[in-house]
Amino acid sequence: MSLKKLCLFIMGAGFAPAVAFGSMAYVPTHPCSYYPGCVQATQKQQAQNQQQMDYSRNYSRKYDFSKRTTSFDGQQRQSVSNSNTSKDMYVAANIMASFWSWTNEYKSDYTGDMLVFSKDEYSFENVFGGSVALGMYFTPKIRGDVELGITTEFSDKEDLAKYTMSAPYLSANVYYDFEHGFYVGGGLGLARPTTTIGGALFAGNTVEKSSITPKFSAMVGYSTNVADDIYVDLRYRLSGFNGTKMSQYFVYETEQGNLQVEGSFIMENTVSAGIRYKF
Repeated sequence: MSLKKLCLFIMGAGFAPAVAFGSMAYVPTHPCSYYPGCVQATQKQQAQNQQQMDYSRNYSRKYDFSKRTTSFDGQQRQSVSNSNTSKDMYVAANIMASFWSWTNEYKSDYTGDMLVFSKDEYSFENVFGGSVALGMYFTPKIRGDVELGITTEFSDKEDLAKYTMSAPYLSANVYYDFEHGFYVGGGLGLARPTTTIGGALFAGNTVEKSSITPKFSAMVGYSTNVADDIYVDLRYRLSGFNGTKMSQYFVYETEQGNLQVEGSFIMENTVSAGIRYKF
């Protein structure tokens, strides 16, 4: 091989790798550079992927109504700050004044003419009491609770006899809350009227009788939010329950016999004020 051919061979052998290396050096890092519209298509796909991610995120938050409602387009609308959500629990405490109206009928096997047994009619006799309740919101407008209440003792005392009555109760109540704080409700439960009768007519002896009777209630009220999850509640309740029936042996001078006291249906008007705390 001549020197000229050798030089040409060496130059050719060196040029081919250089061309190959140079061509590799100019290969673009993003192949889309060679295709018209490829960059735009990639950006469009990325935008669609982002929209799908936003859609899923917003959908998962749509049903959280405790603080806000989020629409599919990501816009947020603030809800009412003191609205109630379902499954919220609450406790309540009330002080109350009740007014009872009923009749006691008296019967006796005494046949003398020194005593007259007939009846006593009581109208709007005042007793005080209190109650506590544990409840739950079934929907933002419907709630229910179980209420335990106690009352002070009504007393009717005369020279020869003394009659008393108290009536603790347990009631399951359901309420419907209107806008602006007003509500209506109804209740069904049990009352435990307890009566006593005693005094000089009964030789100083006292007899106590308790009974369990259904108690029905209808209620109207108003509550207002005064702090976070704290409500002041004003309520009127019309309710009723049966009285008790009891008898007592009596001695009057030289006469003696049995006196039977039968209480009628007791109508109760109650006004109360209290606090309700939602948690």
